[in-house]
Amino acid sequence: MIVNGEKAPEKPQPAPSMQREKDYPASTPQRAPERVADWDKEDAPRNIPQKKQKYERPARTGREPGMVSLVLNVGRKHQVTPADVVGKIAGVTRLPANVVGAIDLHEDYLLVDVAAEDADLIVGKLNGIRVKGNMLQVKRAEQA
Repeated sequence: MIVNGEKAPEKPQPAPSMQREKDYPASTPQRAPERVADWDKEDAPRNIPQKKQKYERPARTGREPGMVSLVLNVGRKHQVTPADVVGKIAGVTRLPANVVGAIDLHEDYLLVDVAAEDADLIVGKLNGIRVKGNMLQVKRAEQA
């Protein structure tokens, strides 16, 4: 190379092993092979299920024999947990916790299965009691 009429000293070239490859570096992932007919289980594209909508599941309550469903006016938005409900029923009524069955926690309300013989006692004692700062209103669930 000639600069200002004089020959400039040439830069030393790096060793061949140190030269950058013009292709992608080894750390870049390679594309998947273009084959479809002979996919192995490990290679096959996965069927990714679509996201379920929130709260879309079958009811848990109302299935056990000898149990009655009750509706309480508190739910997820009141930050009530199933443990709060079981604890309140057992604490206020002095009944064992096993009288409480399945609990369906929804956004604004919850459904709880209780033993049929204790349902009226639970409804009577829990009405007006506070849970997480909210006054409870308890009633039997109407069968659909």
